[in-house]
Amino acid sequence: MSTPRARSLTFTLALTVLGGALAASGCKKSEPNKPTTSGAVQGAPGAPPAPGQKLPPAAPTKRSPDDYGSYACRLMKGCYTKHQAFGQVAGRITINVGADGKATASAYDNGTAPGPVKDCIVTSGKMINIPGFDAGAGQLVCDYNGQLMAGGMEIMTKSWKFVPGAGAK
Repeated sequence: MSTPRARSLTFTLALTVLGGALAASGCKKSEPNKPTTSGAVQGAPGAPPAPGQKLPPAAPTKRSPDDYGSYACRLMKGCYTKHQAFGQVAGRITINVGADGKATASAYDNGTAPGPVKDCIVTSGKMINIPGFDAGAGQLVCDYNGQLMAGGMEIMTKSWKFVPGAGAK
């Protein structure tokens, strides 16, 4: 039986011999983390543009109003973890926000969270203040269902949305 050191030396020797054979056949050793452009197919993703070719316009950076709903989903994992409530989890978080992106009300319903987790979600939801919010008053909604494990691992389905004008005061 070979030792780990012997296997390591055998592997190193095999790579050295293979590297020499490749060099003798005209193959070049590539440098790590150095991009190459030779052989790139023009028009392929990541390839440089052809001479004189115009690039397509950049994608818009403005958020969709539904993207703001993810702020509600961000509360869930921290509250379950804080209270060591792991296992099968499910629920709906709704947060009313004003036109300035500040929360005006928060609720948890349709779920399985124990009391302290529900309280944490509701309290945390009332503290939301979304920077750069431009969707107008409405409601952030997050539905989630899945498995949350100690250590932060999750197998989770989350869906979120923003409902304009809903819950506005």
